[in-house]
Amino acid sequence: MMKIIDKYILKEMIGPFLFGVATFTILYISGDVIIPVSRNIPLHTPASVIGLFFICRLPYVLVFTFPMSVLLSALLSFGRLSGESEIIAIKAGGISFSRVVIPGIFLGLVISLAAFFMNDKLAPQSIYISRTLLERAMSKEALRERENITIQETLDTGIKRITYAVRFDPQTKKLHGITIKDFRGDRLERLVYADDAYWENNTWYLENGHIYDFSDDPSMSVKLQTDFKNMKRDIPGNPEEFKDRERYPDEMSRAQLAQKIAGIKEAVEKGSNPSVAGDQTAAKKEINTYSLFYDKKASLPFACLVFGIFGMPLGLRPHRASTSIGLGISIIFILLYYFFMALGDAAGSSGSIPPLLASWLPNIVFGAAGVYLIIKASQH
Repeated sequence: MMKIIDKYILKEMIGPFLFGVATFTILYISGDVIIPVSRNIPLHTPASVIGLFFICRLPYVLVFTFPMSVLLSALLSFGRLSGESEIIAIKAGGISFSRVVIPGIFLGLVISLAAFFMNDKLAPQSIYISRTLLERAMSKEALRERENITIQETLDTGIKRITYAVRFDPQTKKLHGITIKDFRGDRLERLVYADDAYWENNTWYLENGHIYDFSDDPSMSVKLQTDFKNMKRDIPGNPEEFKDRERYPDEMSRAQLAQKIAGIKEAVEKGSNPSVAGDQTAAKKEINTYSLFYDKKASLPFACLVFGIFGMPLGLRPHRASTSIGLGISIIFILLYYFFMALGDAAGSSGSIPPLLASWLPNIVFGAAGVYLIIKASQH
């Protein structure tokens, strides 16, 4: 008996879910992608490039439209079941509402896992490609200066070398503002400053610099200082690799974000990145920002499960079966969800609350409301 009811409810929910994915994806792409892009992409841009751009944006867009679609599905399917007194008939058979919602919770969990995979594995690379395509369409050469380049080399015993460059100029293929720190264990052994570095014969050469060798004693006094005009130096990477711009947080996977957070913390401790070294406030804000994106890689996909829990008891009134009303209610609660998300982001970035709590705040609010509504519906 229960297997039949479970299959029946799943079947009722899948149709509206697919309708919601199509509807919300079109709305999202129209408002957030087509209009902004049409203002920036030149008229001579090939159709193949524009088509690839939209395909690459799709995984990122679906991560946002999946939760909306689950909410719409819950409202419409349970609205119809309630409106035609099927929920009453099921309850009359001795089945509680808390048991009736289990198929919907299962569906929300499956969609959440799919969205999590998409958000962590597919969306970062696809959004990176789409933005790169847009930049190249806006500029034929697509040559932008890359700033604040940090390269960390490690051994099993710890950090071997940290190389920092203020910027890379793709036109001249030069690195500017070079700082190289060589470590022996936890001790800074050598510090190299150079104005520039140029690429020649598959090797980097430093220009106009100074070398400071430090003594072994704890005072870290300079035992030798050397100036140079030109010096060959092994720096990981080549000009072609440095052309690739730094990834934004939403273009990183959870593993990349975790590595970035660890790198910032280590940079502050070692003083390897002048942009944050010694500035605890700036470093903390940067860490909080990346931590928020790291945690939202999971919290946003699991909004599918939360909206399923919240939407099923909300859809028990007969008028919820109307598609137009269901869409309207879905949009209202989605806006409310993103309002709580914005509050969480602001509080998390400022450090008022931990980033983990900030990223999960909307899910906690809507999830708690959904559980309350299910319990209340089960008592009637």
